[in-house]
Amino acid sequence: MKWSFSAHRAFNRCQRQWYFRTLASGGSRSRNPLVREASRLSKIQTIDAWRGSLVDDAIDMFVVPRLIFKASIELDRLLDATRALYERRLLAGLERKSIDDKMVRFLELEEGNESVPPERFGRAWEEIRASLTNLSTMNNLFDELWEAETFVSQRRLTFSFHTGYVTATPDLIAFYKNRPPLIVDWKVLAGFLSNYRQQLHTYAFAVSRTTPHKDYIQFAQHLAYPEKIRLAEAQLLTNTLLWHEIATADIEGLQNWIAMGMDEMALAREGEFRASVKPEDLSGPSDPETCQRCPFRNLCWERLNPGEIKRWESYEPTFFQF
Repeated sequence: MKWSFSAHRAFNRCQRQWYFRTLASGGSRSRNPLVREASRLSKIQTIDAWRGSLVDDAIDMFVVPRLIFKASIELDRLLDATRALYERRLLAGLERKSIDDKMVRFLELEEGNESVPPERFGRAWEEIRASLTNLSTMNNLFDELWEAETFVSQRRLTFSFHTGYVTATPDLIAFYKNRPPLIVDWKVLAGFLSNYRQQLHTYAFAVSRTTPHKDYIQFAQHLAYPEKIRLAEAQLLTNTLLWHEIATADIEGLQNWIAMGMDEMALAREGEFRASVKPEDLSGPSDPETCQRCPFRNLCWERLNPGEIKRWESYEPTFFQF
């Protein structure tokens, strides 16, 4: 049983969505047509999710290398490079093509809409620009990062736990010679302030439990105690930097939460998704807007009874109101 923070959230949000995302891990070359279709759909993103992914990639490609060389962030160059990346990926998405070995698809264009108002993508760029501009002003964070010895960005961490294993992919881990590491999580959230403290606790736990990789094994003596790992949540759109602490009681609660999540998911899938397990037998979302944001919606609805489909179709989503 594989557990991750995102899989757990998907399971609690909608067990059917979690089912299809788990199937998608079988890959696009599976002999099972349902698995292949789930794999294809799993790569579709809303414009907002695509915007957030692009910010993550821009930081990984254009900011982290400058941190490694202790160089300051030149905002104009960062925005120019990110704009070029944005335009290339936007064109690929509009033409439904792949770029850099990645498929680019927008959910809004997969739902029978031939076009999306241009201002919607214009707003996405303005939010990307604002996020990176705000990042460049987070001097307290950069003062901490420039003191680091090395960095690990977007690295998947995996370790055995309970009845399976846990995976976590922190946005950035900064390692120091004489003190515990700093984990930074980038968030691009609009309209409200949300706290991702538990996700960062999961990252700290993962760093402490994963066998150190060869490019940071020299810092292993500082990784054993998650309570000492520093945690920063950078909410870029609101220009807010949140520092989180983690106590021993938090780790104990986290372990119980992960174990319970593993058990619930194992029970729902009856082991390794036996043939008897069907998505229509699993719980749907409590919030109907979840369906409007789900790339598996059509695949899921094909398997539902007409009464339930009518229930969700009658809902007026805010998602497509541009």
